[in-house]
Amino acid sequence: MKWIINRKGFTLIELIVSLTLGIVILTIVLNHFSFVYKNIYNKYDYIVHMRNTRFALNYIEKRLRDVDQSTIVYHSNLKAFEGYTSSGVSRWIDLSGYMRNSAFIYFNRPTRQLRVNMNSENNVLVPFVYDVAVREIGNNNVVEIEVYASEIDYSVKSRFHIGTINR
Repeated sequence: MKWIINRKGFTLIELIVSLTLGIVILTIVLNHFSFVYKNIYNKYDYIVHMRNTRFALNYIEKRLRDVDQSTIVYHSNLKAFEGYTSSGVSRWIDLSGYMRNSAFIYFNRPTRQLRVNMNSENNVLVPFVYDVAVREIGNNNVVEIEVYASEIDYSVKSRFHIGTINR
């Protein structure tokens, strides 16, 4: 009997083994890409929260510097700053967490947002703000403001020398 060896194609076993190896390699590669994508997305989300937290503090600082420095009064019982612009317009910055319609900038604790009350519109300036803490430092009219991010463990703080502290 003469054996005929066909070398022109694959056998069924070779085809199954090669498909199995291909699927295993493809699964490993896709899992790796999925892990990398999730990691990049999480880092991006972390960076966005950090940037928003820094922006919130920078905006508060800028608005405190926009008013006449000699007119700034910190009301510790209200956790609010009051000052007057060079044109005599009153500006309130309320960081207590309760919405005050008269405040130019206020922290809205229930929604975790820093808002700007311009033309009675109450626009969201920065979302995902967990808390805003205001502390008096010593007896020399220095106030420290700390802004905490909402979904990450991150905060930024700054100190201000202000005109008067009402206790």
